[in-house]
Amino acid sequence: SDMAGKVQNEVGGGRGDKPIWPLLLVVHACFPVFFCYETAGALSPYLEEQMNFSDKDIGLLYSAYSIPVFVFLLIGAYLTQRIGISWCITLYSIIISFANLLIAFAPNFPMMFLGMILFGIGASSMWTVLNVLLGQWFGNSEEAAKKLSTTYGLASAWVRFGSFSAFIVLPFVANRANLSVALCVPFVVSLTATACAIVFKILDLKYGWTVVNQAQKLDESAYMSEMEEVSSSHVQESLSSPPSPPVVPQELRSSIDSQKSIDLQSSADLQVSTDALTQQKNKQNNEEEKAGDGMMHNKTQQPMYIQLWTAVKNFPVSFWLISGLIAVFISDLYTTTAFMTKITFESWGYSPVKAAKATSLVCMVNFITAPAVGWVTGKTKFRVKFAILGTVCLFSIHLVFATTHKVPAAVLASLLGFTQSIMDTALFPAIALVCNENVHNEAYTLNSFMYNILLFAAPTVVGELRDAEGTWTPVHAFFLVISGSGIIVAIILKFMDMKKG
Repeated sequence: SDMAGKVQNEVGGGRGDKPIWPLLLVVHACFPVFFCYETAGALSPYLEEQMNFSDKDIGLLYSAYSIPVFVFLLIGAYLTQRIGISWCITLYSIIISFANLLIAFAPNFPMMFLGMILFGIGASSMWTVLNVLLGQWFGNSEEAAKKLSTTYGLASAWVRFGSFSAFIVLPFVANRANLSVALCVPFVVSLTATACAIVFKILDLKYGWTVVNQAQKLDESAYMSEMEEVSSSHVQESLSSPPSPPVVPQELRSSIDSQKSIDLQSSADLQVSTDALTQQKNKQNNEEEKAGDGMMHNKTQQPMYIQLWTAVKNFPVSFWLISGLIAVFISDLYTTTAFMTKITFESWGYSPVKAAKATSLVCMVNFITAPAVGWVTGKTKFRVKFAILGTVCLFSIHLVFATTHKVPAAVLASLLGFTQSIMDTALFPAIALVCNENVHNEAYTLNSFMYNILLFAAPTVVGELRDAEGTWTPVHAFFLVISGSGIIVAIILKFMDMKKG
């Protein structure tokens, strides 16, 4: 109907017709997740010089991010279901801002460690919520998959620009001013993200973007109203007595009376059927509205851990392989980026500022290439082939790191950035494609839980190896093992893809 179409346009349309621009607000709300995450790595020479941090301390700060994940991801998934995505985005942004305030004025390592734990509560949940939002914003059709990959590429580009900015801005501020001023910069950045999250929530309250099928429900309500009007008119017309009954022969009167009785009964049945259908639709709409704006209206009110366990039992094997690859990529790439400033500072003989600039190329190349890789992935569907390419690149980079310093650090950092683009645009959207959209929340929650296990362990292991051995050789061997296992998982996934498609 015209009224339903008008409402649908105002709300933002069905899943595939929602406007893209509101996602820019959410993506920027995730900006400090990456900018602030790199604080310790970008400022590692200054932290070690002015606050007497060791390499193990730097690694522990990164590991602190993942500590709350093991508990709060489940709580975050529950909150997403109960209070809705837009409320969660606002809540997590506020937590991130408070955490960076604590880090900015931390007088020692324990206080900064506590701030990173609090930051992990908000940041890890925020990134999971973004994944769920993007997966359900577009759906899981083939056409939606193209938009999803492209949008993931753009989102990845912007948040990774946050990482790039951290490695450029923070050492510059620390060098020109001091370490204390540099530690305040992430707090200011997080405030801008919180502002975007609040604006998105206000707009979401008005337009209902995160309410599933709101426009469709209004369309159906309008259709049901029209049906009631038509059926009521038909019933009244059928039941109304003619103004001047025609004269009919006696032999036909009994036949006409019998037919009239049938018409009356049909009209009454039509009215009863219409009323029952209306009641059923009203009941269904009421049940959906009770679920809130969390897009979980089709789920029963079971405890979150039961829903998660039920979903886990039905996840396909491809989900576990994709999640394993993501865990390999994230733990390897993020930990390498975290320590690359220190590695280039010592192994290449760079100054702290030059070493941070070289490391920033990881993020800059990711920022530049992610949209293009996302577009190509959506067009060609070469997700598994890109995954194999990425694992081979990662292994080759660590092999060069371990054997020679003749290759410029900038080249290795650029290749790491390209590899990051492959993971962001090929693997993360694949989870939305292999899992039913009703369990996207559980799928991304479990995926985040898995990769944070390795992300917790890897920085601590690297820092411990460096302090114990006094050289980076065992660290490079550790990375070769991780990236080599990624190649194996990617090949297995390729065989499965060839077999099942």
